[in-house]
Amino acid sequence: VVPLVLLIGIVSGRASGRGYGNAWVALRGDDGRVEIAAECGIDEGFKLLRQAMARGDWPECCQQAFAHPESVAVIHAPNRNCKTCSLSDLHRDTAAMAGALHYGEQDFGVLVVALPKALAGDKEEQALFRELVDDLAYALHAIALEEERKAAEGALRASEDRFRRAVNEAPFPAMIHAEDG
Repeated sequence: VVPLVLLIGIVSGRASGRGYGNAWVALRGDDGRVEIAAECGIDEGFKLLRQAMARGDWPECCQQAFAHPESVAVIHAPNRNCKTCSLSDLHRDTAAMAGALHYGEQDFGVLVVALPKALAGDKEEQALFRELVDDLAYALHAIALEEERKAAEGALRASEDRFRRAVNEAPFPAMIHAEDG
């Protein structure tokens, strides 16, 4: 949860500097449903969207981003093109961009921003957004690797401790020797 709060803080800082109206990020589990989500600038409307994603019902922008993780999904008229999304009415005068948080073989989730319509079609803005999405995906990958490393170290320490106790507390003498004597 802490890394997600950090990520949305980064996104919200970028959002205020680029004219993004709001931003949200959702991380999904192995079952394809949202596990963790955070937003900035949406408040109450995000609750319904999060509930839908928890059921596995991802909005159109996310589905497009997941289908093409190397590009940016641009929705020019969310209120017309995203009728099933609980945020579509909030975005009558804006566009949206969505990018899959994908690194290597790992799919982490999606980052979505609302922005002025004029910016949505700008190729440079899309490239900058893609770079942000890639940076966030890499950060999530690095966090996952660190968690795996810590888990492996913990398992190794536990195994060493069990072996040490088995040798030190054995009720009979034990000798360990190499094959060459």
